[in-house]
Amino acid sequence: MKKFLVAATTYGIANAAAILFAAIILGPGFEIGFLGFLMAVVIFTAVQAIARPILEKLAAKNLPQIMGSISLITVFVGLWITDMAVSAMSIDGLSNWLAATLIVWLVSLIVEIALPHIFKSLSAASE
Repeated sequence: MKKFLVAATTYGIANAAAILFAAIILGPGFEIGFLGFLMAVVIFTAVQAIARPILEKLAAKNLPQIMGSISLITVFVGLWITDMAVSAMSIDGLSNWLAATLIVWLVSLIVEIALPHIFKSLSAASE
């Protein structure tokens, strides 16, 4: 249970950092309010958790050539569904959609890799 909570927390923090970073970098092309940000993080994280295994299974069966792109596709689908569900979030233009997908994917990847090491360091330091 502890492992699941750490993984879920890491995933949520990574997605929050990624969405925030994309909104800052893309400026007016990626608009989001504070409450919209909170809702977007929850919805995006849930969509990612549900969509990834489904897309992986579909791709493995029907399009094995795109298996390496599943993470990017999942991020795009997650952003698209979140954009539709959260009225306080808006991504405008094809270039902003592509940039947001890449930025969210890259930042969440970096944070997901770094956070477990940070958690271990903090728990070791407190003992």
